[in-house]
Amino acid sequence: MVRQATARLSAKYPTVELRIGDVCPTVDDAVLVAALVRALVATALDDITATSPR
Repeated sequence: MVRQATARLSAKYPTVELRIGDVCPTVDDAVLVAALVRALVATALDDITATSPR
């Protein structure tokens, strides 16, 4: 179970940093967190693409 998570833009790289405050107790939990982050990024990119002027 993840107890605390924060996300921020990296000051050094063109990435988003996700900081997890606790260790995922199982591999399944770690895979779930990774999948959720990927889905959030994909959704954000879709939103940006849909609203950018062409």
